[in-house]
Formats: sequence, C-alpha cells, structure tokens
Amino acid sequence: MDIPAVFAATMERLGPFEDQPLFAVAVSGGSDSLALTLLLADWVRHRQGHLVALTVDHGLRPQAAIEAQAVHDLLSTRGIEHHILTNHLPWSGGDIQNEARAVRYRLLNDWCVSAGCLHLVVAHHQDDQAETVLLRLARGSGAVGLSGMAEVSCRPDVRILRPLLAVSRQALRDWLSGQGVSWIEDPSNQNPSFARVQWRSLSPELAARGMSSARLAETAQRLARVRTLIERDVAACLARYVRLDRWGWAEVCRAGVLAQEEEIALRVLAAVLTTVGGQDYGPRADRLERLYDTLLAQGQGEHRQSLHGCVLSATATTILIAREARVPDFQCLPLNGDAIEWDGRFRIALDAGFAEACRLRAWEITVGRVFSPLPSLKDGVRDPDVLDKDEKSAWCAIPGIARPGLPALYEGKRLLAIPALGWRSHDVSGMGALVRLLRFQPRRTMAFVGFRLAARRGRII
Repeated sequence: MDIPAVFAATMERLGPFEDQPLFAVAVSGGSDSLALTLLLADWVRHRQGHLVALTVDHGLRPQAAIEAQAVHDLLSTRGIEHHILTNHLPWSGGDIQNEARAVRYRLLNDWCVSAGCLHLVVAHHQDDQAETVLLRLARGSGAVGLSGMAEVSCRPDVRILRPLLAVSRQALRDWLSGQGVSWIEDPSNQNPSFARVQWRSLSPELAARGMSSARLAETAQRLARVRTLIERDVAACLARYVRLDRWGWAEVCRAGVLAQEEEIALRVLAAVLTTVGGQDYGPRADRLERLYDTLLAQGQGEHRQSLHGCVLSATATTILIAREARVPDFQCLPLNGDAIEWDGRFRIALDAGFAEACRLRAWEITVGRVFSPLPSLKDGVRDPDVLDKDEKSAWCAIPGIARPGLPALYEGKRLLAIPALGWRSHDVSGMGALVRLLRFQPRRTMAFVGFRLAARRGRII
C-alpha cells in the first residue's frame, strides 16, 4: 500500500479546505499518531499551510512528561511546531479511560479555540474502527452504533478528521519503519483490564474465522448508509417536535415523538439526553429502550426518572428533560477573562471589570448550579435579596426540574448571581456586568451535520 498516496486522496476527499489551512494534530508518540503527524506535515507543506502537533500529558503516569518531551524533540528536528498540553484538574477515580478521553478532547478543543484552528486531526485507524464495532456489538448497539467512527465529526468549536480509517496499524508501522522512525509504546495499550485491549488480543482468532479488521471496517461502511438515512429522519423529527431552551433544558412533544418509528423515536430521545446532559456519548441502548417502553405503556400517564445525567418529567402532552443536579459541581472562573467549559454545557467567562474588582477584593469566583430556590421564593419572606417582579416571572417560566441545574456565580458559599433570571445579590449590585460570555454550548448538539465514513469505488458513502 502506498500510504502517502492513500492519505493524500483521503484528505482531498475530506476537503475542500481554506487557502493555507491551519491544522492541529493529536500526537501521543505512538506509531499511529506519529505516522499521521508526518504524513499530514508533508501534505500541509505542499499546500502552504501550517501544522501544529499537540501532545496531551494527562498526569496519570510519571513517564508521560518525559515521553511528551521526546515527541517534542523529534518533531522539532523536522520543523513541526509542537505544544504539550498538561491536565491540572483532579481525577474523579471512575472510568479512567473515558475520563482520560474527555480530558484529552477538552484540552485539544480549548487549544484549537484559542488558536482559531478549525481542523483537529486524530489517528484512529482501521483496527480502531474494528475494535469500536466489536465493543458496540458486545453492548448491543444498533445500526447507528455499529457504523463505527465517522471520517468527519463536527463539534461546536472544531471539526475532527480521521483520515486513517482505511489503513491498518501494521501498515502504518511498516511505513514508519521504512522512514527510519521509532515510536513510543504506551503501556496502557497492553493493560488487559481495558476492554479494547481484551478485544485486541482476540483479533488473530477472529481474523482466522473471517472477522478481520478489514472485514469489520467494511461492515461499518455498509451500516453507515443506514445511519445516514436514520439521521436524516431524526433531524426532521427534532426540528418539528423538540424545543431546546437557551438555558439548557428541552421540551419534547410526547405524542409527536412517540408516533415515529421506534428507531427514530429512540434516536430522538438519545440526542436530547446527550445534549441536555452535556455528555460526549449517548445513553446505553437497554436503558433508552426501557424508557421508551415505559412511555408507550403509560399512554398519557405521568412519569419521572433520571437517565444519562438528566431528569425527565413526562406529562400527557410534554416530556421535559433537564440536567440532573445531585451534587455540587463548582468550577473556578479565571480572572483573566478566559472562557471555560462548565458542566459539559456552557461556555462562560467573567467580564474584565468584574474580574478586576474581584482581584481587589481577593474573591475567588466559581460557577456552580443553583440547586434549590432562593429562601424568599420558598417561604415568601421578603428581604433585600428577594426577586423582583420580572425576576420572579423569569423564575416561574423555567420548569421546576430545570431550575436546580441553572448556572450561578458564587464567592465561596455565597450566591452572587443567577444569570438566567437577571438576578444578582446586593454584594455585586454596583459592579457592572458580571460575565462577558455565558452561552449554552453543549459537547454534542442535537442536530446532525451529516455522517460520512469512507469512500468505496470512488463514491462517498
């Protein structure tokens, strides 16, 4: 296989790109990402563009910083700009692989936003695609899940490109070896406690029985055609029967969605839950199907439950879906005006004047959830911080299940402002604008931008 030629043909298909394009590439130092970086550097150079390589140090292994520096040294000798992105946030101690992936994409996304870079290129290849299909098959995924990873995925701030999905891991390693380039082996890729590693160990036996990586990738290609049709109908249903509020909750027409074919209704519910919950991925199929069956069985009966980081409240006509707020989730806001992602849903940044006033007062401003109504709303007692008529009207216009998840500003445990209401405490009443940016910008949007996986016989699938 002529790897550079295959790569160039794929990149041309993923275009068109702007003149002198700027690309960011995620590179760990492993064979896959290193091969991608070198291929992309040559491709970009021929188009008078610019490539920036980004290595994420998750802070999970002491050797990671040394490995990142080794990648920096290698790429610097080849004239490739390189930056190391370090995670400084604490780990929750849950699913470490999923959390590491979320950290990685957060850091990569933030760099792209700050640099004005539209294209983030990642090194998922044919074997990764096969493993994804197997993992999702084991979880009972349907046609959408089994279509695997797309060549192009659009997020709110960046376009993620996967130009190596038709190339195997071994082909990339053979090409690197031919270039005289060595790579770093990440020990986590051999950790048998991870599901991907377990499936990888079975690949020789599966290939012997006809389930090679290439065959599984072909299956994903065919199912991508089915996925395209499903997503078209889902998008139409979302546009007609779902209203997404700017404060992060959704109102779903119960009868309209449940009247759809089951697969469409399930995908609509999954899309809303993923967006409102600020999640990277949709809910498990079995849990989603139980919700759907319950809603159907109850007819127009009321129903309330939690699912996928959301709380749902169904009436005879409407299903309200809002972010669940069970525990405090406070995050410090930079006093230099930088924007952060909060709760997987909002982009928020302080106003420069307010930030300077906070510095003078030695305040540390955090953003968190409202959790409960203000005491004055609960018991009717009037004090200096009671909501005025307009603020109370805004509060009542927001469904009860959505109020606890609203973003709010705090100084310590002191509630300073609830932007959704235009409410602020007297502590900040004379301090001008508090935020310069507060926008609902979830990790996954409900609308699809089109699913394109690969080309076969010169056609785009």
